[in-house]
Amino acid sequence: MLELNRFERCCGPEEEMKFKVPEKQFNKHVNEIALSFNKGDWDMPPLIINMNGNNFVLNDGNHRFEALKKLGVKKYWIILWETISL
Repeated sequence: MLELNRFERCCGPEEEMKFKVPEKQFNKHVNEIALSFNKGDWDMPPLIINMNGNNFVLNDGNHRFEALKKLGVKKYWIILWETISL
C-alpha cells in the first residue's frame, strides 16, 4: 500500500495532463467507480506506479485514483515497478 498523496494523475480533463480526456467522460467514469466502492461492489485492481528516480508516475488507474481521493481514501494497493537506466 502507498499513500495516494505521493503521486498525481497523468490523465484527466486538466490542460496540464499528459493524456487529456473530456471532462464529462472523465467525471462520469470516476463517479461510477466511486459509487461501486460505496455499494461494496469494489473489484478493482491495484494502481500501477512507475518509480523513475525519486518520481512516482501513475501509469494505470487514473480514474480509480481520482475516485479514491474523492472518497477520502488515504492509502491504496499499488504495483510498483522501477525504471533503471543502464
